[in-house]
Amino acid sequence: MRGRGNPREFVLFQSLNSLQDCLFLLISLISGRKIPLVWILGSTPFNADLVSEIKRAVSIPVIAVGRFTELQYAELLVKQGRADLIAFGRQSIADPELPNKARLGMLEELVPCIGCLLGCVPNMFAGKPITCALNPSVGRESEMTPAETKKRVVVVGGGPAGLYAAWVCAVRGHKVTLLEKNHEPGGSFRIASYPVGKGQISAAVRAMIVRCGRAGVEIRTDTEATPGYIRSLTPDAVILATGSVPFMSPVPGISDCGCVTAQDMLEGKVPVGKKVIVAGGGMIGCETAEYLAERGHQVAIVEMKSVIAKDVAPENRRYMFENFARNHVQLYPDAKIEQFYSDGVSCTGRDGSPFSLRGYDNIVLTMGTRAWNPLEEALSEFVPQVFVIGEALHSPGNAVTATADALDAALSV
Repeated sequence: MRGRGNPREFVLFQSLNSLQDCLFLLISLISGRKIPLVWILGSTPFNADLVSEIKRAVSIPVIAVGRFTELQYAELLVKQGRADLIAFGRQSIADPELPNKARLGMLEELVPCIGCLLGCVPNMFAGKPITCALNPSVGRESEMTPAETKKRVVVVGGGPAGLYAAWVCAVRGHKVTLLEKNHEPGGSFRIASYPVGKGQISAAVRAMIVRCGRAGVEIRTDTEATPGYIRSLTPDAVILATGSVPFMSPVPGISDCGCVTAQDMLEGKVPVGKKVIVAGGGMIGCETAEYLAERGHQVAIVEMKSVIAKDVAPENRRYMFENFARNHVQLYPDAKIEQFYSDGVSCTGRDGSPFSLRGYDNIVLTMGTRAWNPLEEALSEFVPQVFVIGEALHSPGNAVTATADALDAALSV
């Protein structure tokens, strides 16, 4: 059953309709929403308080569902009498082994649903087979068979694609070494966990690292993967998950305006001042703007296209724009940047009229990415199998395409 508005009003309304004659209540409440979906930035679980109100008002069993990803909290809700059962929907897609991992105390390996809505709900509505950014093998479980020939596999890059490819290869029986140039794995996922409300992505990174370790993957951090170093490992196969790098548009002034990339800003490598222009209004730019605005910065987003956050799921986009309004983020769609300055930009609007935004402390670039694949050609000369996956193959991409590439490559070794 679905309801909107005040929980007590919902209970009263349902009670008047012979609610007590039902066998049980399955509560999936989204206040003010037309469909029972929830975005990533809400509290997890997002409707626990509403369920508790209803449980106090009825005598029949109540089943709660909605972004339950932490088993401890779900168990606490039942123990406190606030619900009788907890249903796991998308979480069961992200990690079908949830009951077994809970029973065996393997919660560090539990892969949480991050609420990205990239492969499950959209595919369901489109009549396509569902998939999952963190579990691309859903529906393809029969393909996860032991390898006929055990091989030495090197995976370059410890982002989501590299970690997933390494894990699948190890599970299939290969000897796997993962090389990561940074001090810790995670890649784009680690950085993606910094913006507003996305901290749970860090739990997904942790789970991927833990299960790689338990599957026997050797993870070498602070390691630059050069052709010579990889040759010394004598691999039978190499999977390149080297990701992407920020795209630097050839706009006048960009090279000497002192602009910073969103990645460097989010990692704390470069501090920014009070007033910030975010150049680029896609998902990365909008999440960067949210991150800055919630920390008290005055932010303006400049986007060449007519729609800002076009690549953001509609369920997430609504709340993103509410955040923009609440934090007074200035939005400039249909604005083509013609010149970068140290304190701003000059633009051309949709009607061709020029305008400028000046007096800003910093410009953060989020104008897209380009694939970074510097090793494939050299490695192909001495490695029998070389695969390129994720954003190293096609950029910009997303977590669904990255891990799907990873699965395909790992199954081909």
